[in-house]
Amino acid sequence: MKALLIYSHNTGATRRGFSNKLDYVKERLLTVFDTLDPVCTLSKEETRRLIAEKGSDYDSLIIVGGDGTFNNALTAIMGLEKRPTIGYLNFGTLGDVGKAFGLKNDYKKDVEIIVDQNAMDYDVGKVLSSNNTYYFAYTCCIGAYSDIPYSVERKRKRKVGKLAYYEKAVGEAFKKKLIPYKVIRDGEDTLEGESPFLMIMNGTHMAGFKVNGQCVYDDGEFELYLTDKGLLNGLLHYMPFKNVKPLIIKECQIEAPASDFWCLDGEKGPSGKITIEVCRKAIKVFTNSR
Repeated sequence: MKALLIYSHNTGATRRGFSNKLDYVKERLLTVFDTLDPVCTLSKEETRRLIAEKGSDYDSLIIVGGDGTFNNALTAIMGLEKRPTIGYLNFGTLGDVGKAFGLKNDYKKDVEIIVDQNAMDYDVGKVLSSNNTYYFAYTCCIGAYSDIPYSVERKRKRKVGKLAYYEKAVGEAFKKKLIPYKVIRDGEDTLEGESPFLMIMNGTHMAGFKVNGQCVYDDGEFELYLTDKGLLNGLLHYMPFKNVKPLIIKECQIEAPASDFWCLDGEKGPSGKITIEVCRKAIKVFTNSR
């Protein structure tokens, strides 16, 4: 079996010293793979290009980095006719997507998940906007707090870690935000209103906190949270009370203001109106979750 391992020079993998851990990772992975090709890429574009050109030649693709790195790789993987099984080593700040796969944010424990070769099917979200197609693994969100993952400066994240996100969240909590929305769910139900923030989820965690405990990763359905108005831009509905009931969707169209951008797995996505489709069991991922 052949595996391609990709880590980026511009992500948390470098900031947290992955290059110094590479020899250990290679040693462990070569107990199950006959060939392991590690590549350090210098940009998102190079990562996507490498996967597009070489990804189908490998049985497994090992992604090293944070949620944004995973999303960037996922976009390229979804363009492949033959998709390799994905292994993931989280070297990001929060690692929300990795929690779906049972990662412990300990690279030695997480590499053993790949060594064990236990893989699960995983649904992927497809986002259609007026001018492009995007993908997400665990969340697509808009409104209050949604810009935090991509707007916090890297310099600040290097200095204080996840506290950088929470600092910005405190600032946004006291700035009233309302997103007017229109949701057409599964081509039938239409819902209209205003919400501090909306979330479509196929994961359990957001910003390091468990908010979607009922998630099933391969059932062809996502959870849509239309957050009610309230203190701290509705945040208290999730923490500590956890009393928000999601809507179940297989496909939906959402109209939102063109001035507001969607966040996809921590990356800045399209603005305004989008269509979301569930690509059921689109990828296989090494896991110890089940």
